[in-house]
Amino acid sequence: MSEFLFSISLFAISKFSMCCLWIGLNDPTSTQLITYHTQNEGLQQELTEFKKKYQKLSTDLEKQIDKTLTEITLKEKQIINQTILFLGTKELFINHRQATINNLIDSYNKLEKRLGSKLNKFTTAVSMTNIAGKLASIIPGGGVAETPVRILGDTINLTGTIVQGKDLEKFTKQFQAILAQDEKNMFLFDESYQLLIKAIWYETSNNSQGEITTTIIEILKLVKSKQVLFSKEHNVFNISDIWKSRPSLELGEMKNAILLLKKDLERFEQEAQQERNQLTKQIWFNEIEKQTNLLERQQTTQIQQNSF
Repeated sequence: MSEFLFSISLFAISKFSMCCLWIGLNDPTSTQLITYHTQNEGLQQELTEFKKKYQKLSTDLEKQIDKTLTEITLKEKQIINQTILFLGTKELFINHRQATINNLIDSYNKLEKRLGSKLNKFTTAVSMTNIAGKLASIIPGGGVAETPVRILGDTINLTGTIVQGKDLEKFTKQFQAILAQDEKNMFLFDESYQLLIKAIWYETSNNSQGEITTTIIEILKLVKSKQVLFSKEHNVFNISDIWKSRPSLELGEMKNAILLLKKDLERFEQEAQQERNQLTKQIWFNEIEKQTNLLERQQTTQIQQNSF
């Protein structure tokens, strides 16, 4: 499957000695503070470059929206801009989490010897819109924007691993490493969420929120009092019910963790589809769909399966 994975070397586990992320969402005057202690001195430069590219993409998108929607306020255009970027981010997340689950299944299936007990992997990447493809292209270390199945993070390739001796201990470590890598990549998905929240709640007073903004809040469930970082809400350890860095796992616990992650991802996909269905009823969304290619779907891609 590695041919189709969106490899990002800067987030490889070997580069991290510690990653600490703090983001003040409830304080409109707070500054996002990200402190990294790494073995790679170039990491901060790469992150800075990513934020620059993200801002440029946001600016380019805003220009398209400005030309397409001429009868709404500038603030509403900015909120729509961030909404579309957030929708694209959600699509990237689905492919990212699919690949994490597939890697976990690889690890589990190496241990499961009972006939008919192995778990099935995802075989098709979610069909992404062009805006999601554009977002994928600016991820550090990526560079393959046309391939929607690319995901974040270096993968742990289990192909050809010989199962013998301390199998459970070995695959427990691999299982935990896959989960840890997913968690470390998750803060990339916070950027678009934070900017959308900021545009809605901290750059616009409640009294000046128009119909478009109110509709977006309702559809995306962006309740001010219930703001939770995207990376925290979808933390892989919390969802899988696996204690972080736990020294050993039973086979049944691995299976349960995978099933929990699959169930949560299915729920997330259904919600994302429902959100899009509701948005398509909005005039502004339809205008963007008709006059730009931002929301056009890319061709669905099959995920290449590892051979054992």
